[in-house]
Amino acid sequence: MNKGFKIFLGVLVLISVGFSLAIIFDFNSLIKKKIGPSQTPTPALEDWRNLKSTIASPSSNLTFPSPVDEKYLATADFISVSYSGNNIYMLFFLEPEAEIKSIFNGVVLEVDHFKKGDQTFPQPNEESDFSQIWIQEENKNFIANYVFIGDVFVEKDDNIEAGEVLIRAKEGKLTSRKNSNFTLAIFDKEGNKIMLSKDLFLKN
Repeated sequence: MNKGFKIFLGVLVLISVGFSLAIIFDFNSLIKKKIGPSQTPTPALEDWRNLKSTIASPSSNLTFPSPVDEKYLATADFISVSYSGNNIYMLFFLEPEAEIKSIFNGVVLEVDHFKKGDQTFPQPNEESDFSQIWIQEENKNFIANYVFIGDVFVEKDDNIEAGEVLIRAKEGKLTSRKNSNFTLAIFDKEGNKIMLSKDLFLKN
């Protein structure tokens, strides 16, 4: 057996061992997980809390049920990103006992409560106590963030339906958000803030 043939056999053995390992340990799938195909993971709740700076325009046919009665939708205000003019928070000035509803079917990810002076949000001393809810749409395409002053009727992990009453508003003001008592932000599945307008919501 000449030297060249021995080398050829050695290479065949190495290739055979390589294929065997790939089958046993599924190396191919491991490689795919590391280098492709490229996919953007759904952000963790901690990432949503950071309110990412990226902004996305809603698709032309995107609509949601209004979270409030039509009269409050008509008087809603906005907070925009100063350098872009894009509205990213929708502000509502609700009377006590006004109902705040879910804008889609989904699940409650978290319910948080904040006391006056809590530093989780930048807020002046005269800010009222407030709460927030994070809701994920049933197909995981959107997450809604409700910040409000009021009584909460849902808990973490509750399944909810579009139009379901989540909150009953109370008197108070979010001074840092133009004295509103309910603000809404919506994120897409990549964590971009959706630009908001009154046209995005169907009147009740």
